[in-house]
Amino acid sequence: MDEKQLKEFTELINTCSKIFNSNVVGRFQDLVTRSNGLTKLELQALIALNHYGKTSLSMLASGLGMPNSNTTRLIKSLVEKGFCKKEKGAEKNTMSVTLTETGKELIEEHKKFELKNYLALYNEHIPQEKQDRMFAMYEELIELWSLIPKKQSTPS
Repeated sequence: MDEKQLKEFTELINTCSKIFNSNVVGRFQDLVTRSNGLTKLELQALIALNHYGKTSLSMLASGLGMPNSNTTRLIKSLVEKGFCKKEKGAEKNTMSVTLTETGKELIEEHKKFELKNYLALYNEHIPQEKQDRMFAMYEELIELWSLIPKKQSTPS
């Protein structure tokens, strides 16, 4: 793959990302929040909980960039709605939070929707000829990466 092809490939990837981020995420968040009685911040908290797994309130607060007090109120609302549950933490006077099955199902629905709509937008905005070129370049990149020698660990 020459430099021109690599640049074209990078531009196509960036275009796909911009289309996806500007259209899909916002629309999906609006749909999920309306249909499940959630705020966008509650949805963000569920996504963060999915990422962290079982975590402390303070870790979640840090990840969301919120004070612990606001995070506590946010989690209280999500517990009441059945999307997450609180448990005593490993350390004294701490609480951990995790998704319930309902919360996990919502996140799985979120992932499927994102992928489905990403592909639809991709097909809608990128002509087939460019898609074919992009996939050919992608296959070539994978082949090139496989030729790069793996680092050998040196004995200590």
